[in-house]
Amino acid sequence: MWQDTMLAQFHDCLPGTTIKTVVLDNLEIYSKRGAQARGLIAKALEVLVSSSSDIIIIDPLRLSRNEVYDHDGELKWLQTEHGLGSFIDNPSIVSPILEQKEEGWTISNSRFSLTISSGRISSIYDTLAKRELIAPGPGCNDGGLMIYEDLPLNYDAWDAEIYHLKCGSVITFDKVYAKEGGELRQTLVAEASFGDSKAVLEISLDALEKGNEGQPNIKVKAKVDWHEKHKFLKCISFLFFRGEELTSSRSSTRYSLRLRYLWNTVRCPRAAYS
Repeated sequence: MWQDTMLAQFHDCLPGTTIKTVVLDNLEIYSKRGAQARGLIAKALEVLVSSSSDIIIIDPLRLSRNEVYDHDGELKWLQTEHGLGSFIDNPSIVSPILEQKEEGWTISNSRFSLTISSGRISSIYDTLAKRELIAPGPGCNDGGLMIYEDLPLNYDAWDAEIYHLKCGSVITFDKVYAKEGGELRQTLVAEASFGDSKAVLEISLDALEKGNEGQPNIKVKAKVDWHEKHKFLKCISFLFFRGEELTSSRSSTRYSLRLRYLWNTVRCPRAAYS
């Protein structure tokens, strides 16, 4: 089972840069092994959790969470400890705020404030650190969509040359509006048309637990109707952080997510770029 799973995780299988025969093989593997995996999970849950009509949340990463969770299209407040948890009916939270101002739309919670103006993400402000997070980048002093030429020298299906970074064009949002939200989540919808294609971004900020802004995030959901050739699209913001390492898990188990350093030790510039 694990061998088939690892085979289907090959780096050309995941993005679909393979021939049709490989895609068909992958679909067969996922169908067969997925059913086996679901059966094993069901058996494990029978041992771990007693039969009950209540909903019990099991997190394989064993993280402690106090956050918003989308349960079958309904937003609820999730609380877990060491991987087990449940939904909380009346959490102590600070709800996000959505405002339309003269300079554009602003969405904020107790940690971040994000502004879209003139068709671009013009500001991401950290209210806890009291500083702007968007830093000037090559050809882009704000955030949003950019489209780049994709004309590699050798392998059309795989390569992206370093010089493509100098061949980008800014795409501005044609339309920005608020999506119906509530006390747990507020969402801005940004639409952009370019060539024969269209992209729709949903940018959301969730409520945060009062007195605890330690695990905030900005959620971005993208839907792209793509009809371009020899081009690729990026949603990009040049964010400025201070730190030497990054980890997304505080768990000490052997299966926890690993620590990553924010510098590279690769001496070849091309390898470092990859």
